[in-house]
Amino acid sequence: MLILSRKVGQTIVIPGITTELQILSIVGSQVRIGISAPATVSVRRQGCDKALVEDRRPLR
Repeated sequence: MLILSRKVGQTIVIPGITTELQILSIVGSQVRIGISAPATVSVRRQGCDKALVEDRRPLR
C-alpha cells in the first residue's frame, strides 16, 4: 500500500488507467475525494460489490 499526504486541491494521478484523484475537502476526519476516470474504469466503494451480488439490484 502506498500512503500519500495531500492538501486540499492537490491531485494524485494513476497514469496506467488515466485516472486522477483530487482532494476536495477535509473536515475533521472526513476527506472528500473527486475521481476522474474513463468510462471503462469501474469505481465503487468497498462493500458495494458485495451488496450488488447479495441483493441483485443495480447500484445508484
